[in-house]
Amino acid sequence: MLKSLYYRFLVALIYFTTFAFPVILVLSAGQSVNARNTDIESNASSSTHKQSAVESHTAGHETGSSGTAITAKQSQPWVVSESGRFRVELTPLNNTIPLLELHDWTVRIYDLNSTRYIHPEQISVSGGMKAHGHGLPTAPKLETRLGDSYRITGVRFNMAGKWHLLIKFVYRGKVDSALFELEFAAQALASEHDSENAVDWTPGEIALLKSLSLISGTVKPNHTGNNRSNDLATAEFGHKLFFDKRLSANAQHACASCHNPATYFNDQLTTGVGMERLDRNTPTLVGAGLHRWLYWDGRRDSLWSQALVPLEAPSEMGSSRVAVVRSIAKHYRDEYEAIFGALPPLPSSTVVTNQANPTAGDEGRKLWNAIDADTRHRINTVFTNIGKAIAAYEMKLVPAPARFDHYIETLSTPGHEGHIRADSPQHSVSHSAEKDPNKAVMSSLELQGLKLFISNKTQCMNCHASPMFSNYGFHNIGTGITENGAYDFGRMMGSQAVLYNEFNCRSRYSDVSVVNSPGQAGCSELEHINRHATATAMQGAFRVPGLRGLEKTAPYMHDGRYSSLTQVIKHYVDPPAYLLGQFHEIPKMEPLENSEIDALVAFLLTLGSDIAAAQHWLEAPAI
Repeated sequence: MLKSLYYRFLVALIYFTTFAFPVILVLSAGQSVNARNTDIESNASSSTHKQSAVESHTAGHETGSSGTAITAKQSQPWVVSESGRFRVELTPLNNTIPLLELHDWTVRIYDLNSTRYIHPEQISVSGGMKAHGHGLPTAPKLETRLGDSYRITGVRFNMAGKWHLLIKFVYRGKVDSALFELEFAAQALASEHDSENAVDWTPGEIALLKSLSLISGTVKPNHTGNNRSNDLATAEFGHKLFFDKRLSANAQHACASCHNPATYFNDQLTTGVGMERLDRNTPTLVGAGLHRWLYWDGRRDSLWSQALVPLEAPSEMGSSRVAVVRSIAKHYRDEYEAIFGALPPLPSSTVVTNQANPTAGDEGRKLWNAIDADTRHRINTVFTNIGKAIAAYEMKLVPAPARFDHYIETLSTPGHEGHIRADSPQHSVSHSAEKDPNKAVMSSLELQGLKLFISNKTQCMNCHASPMFSNYGFHNIGTGITENGAYDFGRMMGSQAVLYNEFNCRSRYSDVSVVNSPGQAGCSELEHINRHATATAMQGAFRVPGLRGLEKTAPYMHDGRYSSLTQVIKHYVDPPAYLLGQFHEIPKMEPLENSEIDALVAFLLTLGSDIAAAQHWLEAPAI
C-alpha cells in the first residue's frame, strides 16, 4: 500500500514539474530582433503541406547512413502559416530525412505582406504521430541562427508511418504556427505482391531487407562516456569482474548469475532472481552495446552506467560501492592500476563502513552523506571505472550473422530489373554464403513469414527496424498493467531517472569532455531526451527489444508474461482492452490465420545465431 502511494505521489510530482508546462524554445538575446512588421492577421484559414513519401534506399556502411532503407524526402518544403500571412520553410539540413537517426533542420519564416524574412521573438518545435497518440521520441532544440535561418537539432523519427512537425512562433506578441506532415512508407515497398505464396523480391524490397542485415546494414555501437570500451586489457579485466561473486553482499551472485553465457546471456526466467525476486524479465546482453538506452525503461544511457546498478541494488547483488571498491583494492589492485592508474587512498572500515550506500535505504544514505565530498568522489571514480571495465567486456557480446543475414546477402540487384525470384539460382552469392551455402537457405514457410513481417498487414516494421530489429525507442503495447492490476510506469519513470542519474553522460564521471555547461559534446541522446511527452504516452511504455536470438530468450515481454512467440504474435493480433485510463499504440490489423502466425514464428527463428566472440569470452575466466 505504501509503495503504491509512493508511486502515485512521484508520478504526480513528475507530471506537475515536467508535463504541466508547455515548452517554448526561446531565442537567446543574440538571436532576438525588434519586430517591425505589422500585426499578424487573425482568423485566416489554415494550410498544411504534406511532404511526399518518397523512398530513398541507402543501406550500407556509409558515414551518416541511417542504417535503414527507409527515408522520406520533401517535394515543396514550405507551408503557409495558420494565419495565412507567413510562409514557413522547413528543410532537413542534408536534404534527407532518415529514420532512426538524429538529424537537423533549418527553418525560415517569410512575411508574405512585407516580402522579407522575419526574426520571431520565440520559436518552438514539436511533433509526433497522431495515429499512435505519441509525440516525437526526442525533444528538438533551437540552437543557432545564421542570417534568416534557424537551426533545429535533435529531431528523430523512429518508426514508419505518418508524422507531423509543428512549428509555433511568436512575432510582435502574436502566436502563429505551421504544420508539416511526413510519411515513411516502408511497407509500401513490401505490399507490391499480394500473393500469399509469392517468393519474389523487387529491387526496393531487397534494399529494405539488406538494411536489416548484420552484414550489409549499418550497426552503431554505443560507446557513450567510456573511452576504454574498445580496450582489450580493460575488457579482460571486466571479464573477470563479470564472473566474480565476491562483488556481491553474500558472495553468491555475479553478473553472470542472471546473464548466463550458456543461455545467451539471460536467465530464461519469467523475472530475474538475485538476492530477491525482481519485477522484470532479464534481457539478454547480446547486442546490449548497440542500444541507446539500457533497462526496459531506459533509466541508463550507457553500458558502464547500467553495470553499476546491480552491484548496489538490494534485490540484485546487494553490495555497496564502498564494499566493491574495497574488494577491487584487495583482489585486483595490480590489474586496476595498470589500466586506470593508482588507486586513491580510501578510509578504513572503522571510518567508512561498507553499509554506506546512497541507493539503499535511509540508513545507507545517511552513512554515505556523512562521508566528506572528496572521499565520496574518490570512491565514485573507482566505482565508475569498474562499470567501464565490465562494459568493455559486454561490448564483445554481439550477435553473429544469422541464417536470415546469409540469405539476404545472396540477393543482388545489379543488372536486374523488376521482380527477382528469392529462390533463383542466378543470384550472386556473398563470400559468407560461399563458405557454407546451407547458411543461405530459407524455407518457403520462412520466406512467407518474412513477407508478412515487412508487410502492411502486420506492421512489424513500425518498431522492429534496423539490423537489431529494434527502433531503439519506447512504445506502449498494453503491457503496463499486470494481471492483478498493478502499474509499471515504464519509460515515464525511466526518462526522469536517467536525467538525474549521477553517472549519466553529462556527469563528471563520463569520459565525454565538457564543452559548454550544461551541454556536453557527444551527449546528444541525453540532450534531446523527450521529457515533455504527455504522461499517458510514456506511462506503460517500454524499450523495443531486438529480435535476434529469440529462440534463446524466452519468456517474452518486460515481465516475461508470454512463454512462446505464438503468444506474442497473438497479443498484437488481439491486443488487450484499455484499462484504468491506459491506452496502447498497437494499430488495428487484419486477423492472421494460424498458418500465417506459424510462418511469422518460422521467420523469427531464422534470426537465431551464435555470439560473434572468441570462445574464451563466453566462459568463466580464472579468478
